[in-house]
Amino acid sequence: MTSKLIAIMQRILLDPGKLGHVPMSIDYVACVDSQTLKPAETFERPVTCCIAARVGSTRLIDNITIS
Repeated sequence: MTSKLIAIMQRILLDPGKLGHVPMSIDYVACVDSQTLKPAETFERPVTCCIAARVGSTRLIDNITIS
């Protein structure tokens, strides 16, 4: 299930949308167990989704916890 979520997150990040293509590269996209930080296989416990991407020369890092 989390591999499907990761693929969706990558597709959204790389979608040029209505504004046109902004040069972006993804360093990583991961969904991990919020307590152990091991890759999450299910959503039975809180999961943290993490992203690191580059837009031009700027590196952006963000995460969100899904309960």
